[in-house]
Amino acid sequence: MIELITFAAFLFRDEARCRTNQPQDAEPTQPEAPPFNFDSWLGEQPDHVKSGLDAHTAALKNALESERSQRKEFSKQLRELTSRAEKGSEAEKTLGEMSSRLEQAEQRAAFYEEAGRAEIACSNPKAAFLIAAE
Repeated sequence: MIELITFAAFLFRDEARCRTNQPQDAEPTQPEAPPFNFDSWLGEQPDHVKSGLDAHTAALKNALESERSQRKEFSKQLRELTSRAEKGSEAEKTLGEMSSRLEQAEQRAAFYEEAGRAEIACSNPKAAFLIAAE
């Protein structure tokens, strides 16, 4: 399992070196530019740029919060219905399967959210999730 994680890290963190077929210990041929830091860049921007960005992303943040609250409500309803269903019935089995799929979707969303962070530097979260899930 450790070899698989190391392989996944090699694939997704050192993707540029993979494309150039350089060994991992090799020195890059060109000096690398410093990594882009969004927070420091945003701090240097004038107030109208900051407020424009906030307005642009406000709808996305609201949609994300709405999705999360709907998912929590749906999960709560599933648990209630499952507890009311007759033991061993087809409805109970179906509700159990739906709960499992919802839980998997929540795990996948949490993984993608973490993989999208700049310090993780994962270029292909979907493939990384598939590798980690095995």
